[in-house]
Amino acid sequence: MNGGRCGVCGDPFDGPRDHEAGGKYARGVIARQYSQGQTIEVSIELTKSHLGWFEFRLCPNNNPSRRVGQECLNRNLLRLTDGSTRFQVLSWASRVYRIKMQLPAGLVCSQCVLQWKYNAGNSWGCEPSTGRCCLGCGRQEQFYGCADVAISTSGTQGNVGSSENVIKPAVLGRPSSGSSGSSGGSRPFLVGRAEEGAAGGFIPIAATDDVEASLGGLGISGYADLLRCQGIAQVYTKWCRDNCRAGNCSVWLCSRECFHLLG
Repeated sequence: MNGGRCGVCGDPFDGPRDHEAGGKYARGVIARQYSQGQTIEVSIELTKSHLGWFEFRLCPNNNPSRRVGQECLNRNLLRLTDGSTRFQVLSWASRVYRIKMQLPAGLVCSQCVLQWKYNAGNSWGCEPSTGRCCLGCGRQEQFYGCADVAISTSGTQGNVGSSENVIKPAVLGRPSSGSSGSSGGSRPFLVGRAEEGAAGGFIPIAATDDVEASLGGLGISGYADLLRCQGIAQVYTKWCRDNCRAGNCSVWLCSRECFHLLG
């Protein structure tokens, strides 16, 4: 599909770039502020493991209205605290991974785009250069997500706001060969501390413009369940109501009442 290409934040290559500058989820909100050279921690929740590995890249963009390119992101491949650049996913279990990495010394920005790349390893393939074939060899599915952060010389660190944001990849870039196909609804997502409505936010499933528009087919009890369903912050409530009804509820974002909507 599209020669294995997609947008830098996981949007369709030939479709709307909702998670890049100008898109409906790219609001230019700084999710977190760091200091140059700081050791940071990110958390990745894999709802379904595809083995493989994670990489993280950083582009000092300094303009929330301007889209970043992969070339800029490739200039700053972040190193983990063990000195490597790839975090290997070795387990099939669904779990949360907490990964520490080092920000580059001397890199400061008012707005940097942090890119998460997940290269899966659960499909059989062959390495073009060696001809070696194995599980995880060759071209694999890839998942992406982005967040906006700021890095100062020695300024404010920590949270901007107090809510927890889940950054989900959009339509996933799949290679044109060597892929086992779509992973369906079992998409991984990147979890980080962020301000409400942070860029790179959520991919609504069958999203509606308002609560009234989403009430079709609900009885009185269903309507009551819908009203009791709340997000951890108001900005997430609509997402929870839409997505939980579509079978994509999140324990990170939605109250337990939302799970009654799963049916």
